[in-house]
Amino acid sequence: MLDLRGERLQKLMDDCLSDYGDHPELTVKNLRNFLRRFYRWLDGRELTVKECRAYVKDMQRRLAYSSASSDTGRLQMFLKWLHYEAEVTTNDWARDVRRPKRDKNPKPPEQLLSPEKIIQYIHEVTEPGKHDHVLHRKAKNEHRAFLLFYCRMGLRPNEAIQIKPENVNLDGDPPSVAVSRKGRKWRTLGLPLDYLEPIRERIEEGRWFKVSQKTLQVYMQRISVLAGQKVKLYSIRKRVDTSLLDNGADLMRAAEHQGHTVAIMQKDYVKFSAKQSSEVNNTYNPFIDRSKIPAAYMMKKLMATISECEHHPEIKVVKSKGKIVIEYPKEAVPKATY
Repeated sequence: MLDLRGERLQKLMDDCLSDYGDHPELTVKNLRNFLRRFYRWLDGRELTVKECRAYVKDMQRRLAYSSASSDTGRLQMFLKWLHYEAEVTTNDWARDVRRPKRDKNPKPPEQLLSPEKIIQYIHEVTEPGKHDHVLHRKAKNEHRAFLLFYCRMGLRPNEAIQIKPENVNLDGDPPSVAVSRKGRKWRTLGLPLDYLEPIRERIEEGRWFKVSQKTLQVYMQRISVLAGQKVKLYSIRKRVDTSLLDNGADLMRAAEHQGHTVAIMQKDYVKFSAKQSSEVNNTYNPFIDRSKIPAAYMMKKLMATISECEHHPEIKVVKSKGKIVIEYPKEAVPKATY
């Protein structure tokens, strides 16, 4: 009878990793991390088909479909290795472990809070109480200052926390900060111009925001209670991503600022909002009668065009008594063609 547990199971996992080390289509790091999680989950119990099925059900309950499906694939890979390569098991257990099925009633997409609500909730949860100790007040002020900076940059949490004073250049044009992105790639990003003074105070003292990610998660849980929905640090990052495009930012530059590829930003971070849908449909759909569109909607586009005209040397814009007159050269008048 097989006894796959403890040191023997650990050795088999190490041997599996060494065999797959040169696999061209496998990320060994992901397999190693999965095997560690699986070993901890077994907690000394023997590896059996029954335990493997229980693990898949547990993942399906705890994780998103994509993560549970990926980890099930890695589990199947390990079970195949046990049978075909290590010749430990008499049967291929991977055939008895099924990938989780996609939920027929998936959760609705995350409803992102407005920037105003996020700022309001941040102030509420970090407001010092009457009975707070001096150190508690200091910690709350520090975490509030960090969250306000985090909202203005839209970085990943670790990227914002790990910034050092020597990475900040307040004398540049514009002021900037060097950020270590994923894959240890350094990028220079512009600092929020309305938040330079709080940053300057810290840099002059030779320090950065003294915060912990665990405490930040506690504040986000309190914000979730106030908002009546799940709100995470990445929810703020997704709000920044979506708002950048809502407000007309170029997709390529927005993706570079946020540290994404364009495809990843569109797929995982930017929520196609009602504002974007309305803009696309009401601007480009030929079936919509634009003469019946509300004036308030048209005025936003008209004022943007007038603003461009005011900066043109050959076009004169005169505003008086609620009227706007645009004067331009006669040769620029478009001629009708029939």
